[in-house]
Amino acid sequence: MIDTKRDISVLIVDDDTLVLRTISKILEVSDESYFIETATNVDRLLDLVSKTYWDTILLDLSIPLHDGDSPDPKNGLHALDVLKTEYNITTPIIAITGYNEVELSDIVLDKGAYYFLNKPVHAKYLSAIVKNSTRFQMSGFDGLTGLLNRKTFEERLKSEFERVIRKNRNNESLCVNGEATKSSLSIVYLDCDNFKQINDSYSHLAGDMILKKISSAFMDESVYRPLNGNGQAFKFIIRPYDLAARFGGDEFCIFLPETDHLSVLTVARRIRDMLKNITIADIVGSEQSIPDVSTISVSIGIATYPYPNNISNYEELITLADYAMYGSKIEKKGDIFGYNQSGTLVNFDL
Repeated sequence: MIDTKRDISVLIVDDDTLVLRTISKILEVSDESYFIETATNVDRLLDLVSKTYWDTILLDLSIPLHDGDSPDPKNGLHALDVLKTEYNITTPIIAITGYNEVELSDIVLDKGAYYFLNKPVHAKYLSAIVKNSTRFQMSGFDGLTGLLNRKTFEERLKSEFERVIRKNRNNESLCVNGEATKSSLSIVYLDCDNFKQINDSYSHLAGDMILKKISSAFMDESVYRPLNGNGQAFKFIIRPYDLAARFGGDEFCIFLPETDHLSVLTVARRIRDMLKNITIADIVGSEQSIPDVSTISVSIGIATYPYPNNISNYEELITLADYAMYGSKIEKKGDIFGYNQSGTLVNFDL
């Protein structure tokens, strides 16, 4: 059975490229499910945090504020303050320093750091600390599928929605000539049309296997690879930092940061097309397969803020995608539905 747990996103911040490579290698060897990104200054750190969610951040305190600046431990403390007070992130932050100052550990822990490490960092010790921090952060996951549970998903979506509002407001204030570039946030809402029929025809165990198969259709590691295989054009179904949740029963929801309407429509179609290729015989075995119930059918709704869905909060975004999904379910054609700018339900496959 395919393991459907998503990649664990880890951000490493250090101005020494050798240290970045060394820590990245230590983590990659300790757990192949880590998705690792790096930053060399405070500007890049805040840019990456503003773009998406991170399960753990390793922050060297002595870093530059900007490219070309000199490193200073005050910059790391400043970054920690900004992350906790302005960005309100709940991500565990592991502070690292080459300065052997006892008081510094007390300062960073008081500022909200998850842990404090002195350089040089031992590989096994670092691996254990990161594993514990990500385990602490990932406690809000669905046990069956490995996806987020609804509560945790909505907490992350709320934070992302507020980030988009803040970023668009800042863009408008900075724009002098022309229209400001809009930041977007999209969600995909999926529901299995024939799940009860599958449970009744096979068993609840088979139903559980179907749910894992559905979630793996967009979370399996194969979707992170280039689809055309030419080594240049990388087209992903969803990215490692897009987040998916099981909302309960046979309902799933995905949110995609910095994704506009046309892009989320493409993602939704790719997920649907992958699911069309799955037969129940692949899961229960051909000898157990029943001709009348042989495939998985899903209904999909999408929503994108701020265009075409200029709503006021993240709950409304979920509601729109949910209602759109039910519009698709009524048609029973597997088409992608959503609401246009005027609030009219639209079949985007027509």
